[in-house]
Amino acid sequence: MNTVEEHHSIRKVEGHDGSVELPDYERYTKTKKFCIIGLALAWVRVACCISVSVYIILTDGQNSLARAYKNSDGKHTLVREVKITDAVAEALAFLVNILVTLLTDTMGFIHSTSLRWAWYREERLEFNTNIRLFTSARKSAVNRWHANAIWTACLILCYASTSQVLVADGSGAFGYSNLYGLAVGVLAIGLLGQAVIATWSAFSLHQIATWSSNPLKNALALRHHELAHVPGRSMMAVSGKNDASVAKGPRHHQKRLYRSIMAIRYIVALVWALPVMAIAWAIALTLISWKSHPDSRVMASSWASNPYEPGALYTSTPADADIPLVLGPNPWPASPRPMRFPVELLLGILVVCAIQGPQTMRLHCIELVVYMTRDEESWRAANRSSKPARKGAHLNTNAFISAVTSWPNIVLFVEKSLLHWVLGQSLLPTFWFQQGNRAFVLYMVYIRVYIFASTTFCLALFTTYLVFRRPGGCQPATWGHFQTLSNLIDDWNVGEKGDLYWGDKGVRSKGYGMLVQVGLWKASGQFGRILFMLRFQGNIYSIYKEY
Repeated sequence: MNTVEEHHSIRKVEGHDGSVELPDYERYTKTKKFCIIGLALAWVRVACCISVSVYIILTDGQNSLARAYKNSDGKHTLVREVKITDAVAEALAFLVNILVTLLTDTMGFIHSTSLRWAWYREERLEFNTNIRLFTSARKSAVNRWHANAIWTACLILCYASTSQVLVADGSGAFGYSNLYGLAVGVLAIGLLGQAVIATWSAFSLHQIATWSSNPLKNALALRHHELAHVPGRSMMAVSGKNDASVAKGPRHHQKRLYRSIMAIRYIVALVWALPVMAIAWAIALTLISWKSHPDSRVMASSWASNPYEPGALYTSTPADADIPLVLGPNPWPASPRPMRFPVELLLGILVVCAIQGPQTMRLHCIELVVYMTRDEESWRAANRSSKPARKGAHLNTNAFISAVTSWPNIVLFVEKSLLHWVLGQSLLPTFWFQQGNRAFVLYMVYIRVYIFASTTFCLALFTTYLVFRRPGGCQPATWGHFQTLSNLIDDWNVGEKGDLYWGDKGVRSKGYGMLVQVGLWKASGQFGRILFMLRFQGNIYSIYKEY
């Protein structure tokens, strides 16, 4: 298998059940246009971030605060003051997180589409959704492990830098924040690395059969490319993909995702690990703060937007690169030691990366659960006999429209932006300019860490619900497994509205009993009611006394 053909017309393919007529599928969809637009916006954002970062560095020290707190050795501060309130700065940080999430998700979609068809060429493709950054292709350089490692590092850099773009001023200049040139530059590097890989993936157009995220459309594309329909498995779900073809009775509920895919069990363990660590972190900060400064207990119910108020715990990095904890309402030491400021700034970025990294990988794993749930919903839309009745499964759906109309996907997107923002607000970066010295300080406000822990706990509950939820109805669960979809769908021709339906296709008599056909049909009115006392095998089922 070399490349994917440019266009396919209606044709017949040979399967285990003989010749089957397949309809056309479109390769150039609106989804690809949205991807290109999103990729172009990412490049614009990279250019803007580089320009702002270079401007701040070149004009460093030419603003009033920088001149006032400029070190006696003539070195500058790499910041430019912005006259905004703390609330506005926090709101802007949240908007930056939303924009970064939009751009990284768009570029990630391009990269995952490239991985899907790279795995097809290597004959390893099984599911419509794959855990992109933890799996790699053997022959596609853009999907090799080193490209995934670069993408992972750049993704963590993006979210680590967004919380430091606007840095508080800890020198008494209330109503001011500092636009941090180094953080803006790091954000540019993170977006640049992902944009380069996504552009590389997008230019492999001849290797991508379709840009759709719809499991049905991708299964149809694979049917055009050697994926066969295996008869005798019309009631066998993905949980039995390795079992021999046997007669199966319909089930009122299907197996959970947790029981169907083995890798999901490891994801559940990872999902619950972060809330436990976050709660332990918050309790440790609370105990240390209360023990050192009893007055800090007053702040236990406050958002504590000013990091130098009681209840704030911070780290500072002196010349010997150790990270002492300084507690209390006045965190500036009476006799500060000289500091190597550039090393301190770089270490500040790395510390936040180390904290944001596990959360970023956890959210990436949760994507697998959410997208597999969306794949299953796309397939289950074909069940006309469900309550309430579905409107039919559609082959031609836009990936971005599917994303904004899927409630699990919306919840995940909001949680992504919110969690990265709350964690960033729990690690408040602050510049100090006093007594001829400069310091970059990270405040860890324990009440905000509690809020972060609560948010991670809610996301863990949401993920657990999706994993252990049982799909209702007798329609076998596929979770986006292509071979299972191919086995269950015996008629790919859609109706007038472009929809497909699954159900009972009628009864006919034979000398040895009643035979009933079950499968896909383009007209919902042609289906009968599926009886649970019957046992199915293939596209027909026979009367069976026990269920």
